[in-house]
Amino acid sequence: MVRISKPDKRFACLKTKTLAEADIKERYDLQLRADMMNPFHIFNLGPPTTTVDFKNPQTFGKLTGSNEPLSTAWGGQPHIDLMVRFSW
Repeated sequence: MVRISKPDKRFACLKTKTLAEADIKERYDLQLRADMMNPFHIFNLGPPTTTVDFKNPQTFGKLTGSNEPLSTAWGGQPHIDLMVRFSW
């Protein structure tokens, strides 16, 4: 039996890559590359509190923290790697 479960909350993860290559006088090659993890600053927030306290109603619906992983590859802090390669 296969069970498909729906996650309780949204989890965003985005990576993108840009590459440019140029030949210089048929002998030299120049390559520029940029790898970006989470380029649109989409953070994965934790779930809100669901308990009701009538003595302190400001605590209802507050975010409990973040579910951000430590890795930038899974929706953490934005990160860009730049690389330049010159070959002959």
